[in-house]
Amino acid sequence: MIDLHIHSTFSDGSLTPAELVEHGAGIGLKGMALTDHDTTAGLPQFMAACREKGMAGIPGVEISADISKGTMHVLGYHVDRNSRELEGVLEQIR
Repeated sequence: MIDLHIHSTFSDGSLTPAELVEHGAGIGLKGMALTDHDTTAGLPQFMAACREKGMAGIPGVEISADISKGTMHVLGYHVDRNSRELEGVLEQIR
């Protein structure tokens, strides 16, 4: 089992990235993607915790996009946290 849509305390979640991995491992998940809203700040902690637990970790983000009828969220997987372009866009959105 995997979970591809998880939020941490870096956006609107109630657990830190490391706590999410601990919980996920405890319920038997084999892989997880951290997809905080408009930030990749929790990814280093998340990926380190995944490595420690031997779990497949997927670096992700949930990007908010304004559309004519409101807001849409777009999930991105295997994002490059070191991309200046991505971080610039996320900063603008925040």
